[in-house]
Amino acid sequence: MIRHVARIVVVAGLFLFSWDGAKAQTLGSLTQQCEKLESFWRQNPSRQPNMVNIPNDADAAICYGYMSAFNGLRSLVVTPADGNKPDCSRGFGPTCRHTLGMCVPGEATFTQGLAVFLAYARSHAPQWHEAAWQHYLTAMSQAFPCKGEYPEAPK
Repeated sequence: MIRHVARIVVVAGLFLFSWDGAKAQTLGSLTQQCEKLESFWRQNPSRQPNMVNIPNDADAAICYGYMSAFNGLRSLVVTPADGNKPDCSRGFGPTCRHTLGMCVPGEATFTQGLAVFLAYARSHAPQWHEAAWQHYLTAMSQAFPCKGEYPEAPK
């Protein structure tokens, strides 16, 4: 029950990204924030696997929080159009799809996710004025596509 409530809170937070107040987070500003995080991680590598150091820097922390939020949402599944509960008993397919369209493997690290996003962002400088969340999802779904899932809801 607590996990369900937490997911609802996170999804509600995502809706804020579409409102004018949240549009201030552009691809360009997130890229700059994430470059600070990348620089910090290069200078201060973690000594333990699956652990990361969080810098005492607002910009780098914002990038880390952004990545963490999407990372937490990657396991959400789509509810079928008929409103029934998704049937994921046989794995992903026409009745069970990832909501965000990205299938980041469990063994992928935060460092890898950061590298994927920054590679995408640096190659899309003409779009730096656009909303960051759309480009973050595109970067991750291109790097980690969901194989075997159907792009359209079943009819």
